[in-house]
Amino acid sequence: MVGAQVALHPAFRTQRRISGVIMPPNNRAHARIVQLQRAHLPAELIPMDAQLWRRITEVLSQPNGTAWLAADELVGGVVMAPHFGRKLKPHGNMGKIIRLAAATGARIQPVYSERLTGAHFLFHMLPTIEVPRGRLSAAALLAEVQGLDEMFAPVVRAHLDQWLWTVDLVSTPDDPIIG
Repeated sequence: MVGAQVALHPAFRTQRRISGVIMPPNNRAHARIVQLQRAHLPAELIPMDAQLWRRITEVLSQPNGTAWLAADELVGGVVMAPHFGRKLKPHGNMGKIIRLAAATGARIQPVYSERLTGAHFLFHMLPTIEVPRGRLSAAALLAEVQGLDEMFAPVVRAHLDQWLWTVDLVSTPDDPIIG
């Protein structure tokens, strides 16, 4: 839903090349349905594969290049972000977003979609984030990840019933969820 809203939103669509990162479904029938739904989008859809980060870097290095990548993710049954007080994970999507912005000079435009009723959604744009250009130290990367995390955590908390990963969020004794 959010990828479609980004691709069709006037703030992103005007004279921009938009690319979106996708994970094609394993089920052939589901993959066909998704393909038909996405066919009308004015965006290049980039599947997650070995060339993904090189291709996204190329897109973001071009004038007006725009890429959509989810900040939250599930890896190996673990929700990587938001962190909710757990140890920050610089190798997750938030860290990748920060590193891409630093490498290319791209700005980060956090967005989310709120379900209203039925199939009605409200698209939200949070304040744009400027990341220092160049290679970030480990501490600087963690600080930027924390800033991005602090933008999304309240949004997810306010809409837990709409968040895909709610049932997968786990807390462990050595890395507890706070609040």
